[in-house]
Amino acid sequence: MKSHHSARSLLTAAALLAAITSLPACLQTRSAQKEQEEKQVFKKQLTNLQQNTADINTRFQDLEDEARRVNGRVEVLESKVNQMSAKADKGDQGLENKMRELNEVYKEEFNKMGADITALKQQIAMMQEDQKRVREESESKAQAQAAAKATEQAKGPFASAESKFDKKNWKDAILDYEKYRSQNPKGKQVPVATYKIGVAFQELGMADDAKLFYDEVIAKFPKSKEAEKAASRLKGMKKK
Repeated sequence: MKSHHSARSLLTAAALLAAITSLPACLQTRSAQKEQEEKQVFKKQLTNLQQNTADINTRFQDLEDEARRVNGRVEVLESKVNQMSAKADKGDQGLENKMRELNEVYKEEFNKMGADITALKQQIAMMQEDQKRVREESESKAQAQAAAKATEQAKGPFASAESKFDKKNWKDAILDYEKYRSQNPKGKQVPVATYKIGVAFQELGMADDAKLFYDEVIAKFPKSKEAEKAASRLKGMKKK
């Protein structure tokens, strides 16, 4: 009888080992794909920010060029007025009268160009603010992602598994729970980790694998709350 029990235990252990060793290949692939997808999303966001910054820089350069052109027009008009004033001072009454007539026109043009320059300066200031905002958003997002990654790494496998389990990220949760179990074979959270691996397998539609972990909880931790919950789940699975 004892020999039969030992053989059964060995078979169960072998089945558990097979379940765990066969799972990481597909789960690790899925985890790597997810990480790659997240990197691609961040890369796309960063590319968009860089493109926005490049567009702002182009607009900024265009406005600076326009401001220089307007300033050049002002200088030309001022030069013409000064030339006409000089001729008028020499006694050319015709030029003096013409200068008076044109003076109002030039004054209006000066005022208009002055307003244009002011508007351009305001636009340049606004775009500089846009540049600053885009840069700060990019830096803030990068810092937030780095902080989140550091926090995740500092949690440890069990805390990380709990977080993923709560988010119904079943496959990654299984990997982290199993990592915790392998690192802490006598840890106080082993019953919880074992039971939740079973739950995760069940949620993935892998009932046979789930039963192995429910059976393990019941066999190794018969007085735990997890054993009671595992028995309830097994009972529910038999009814289906």
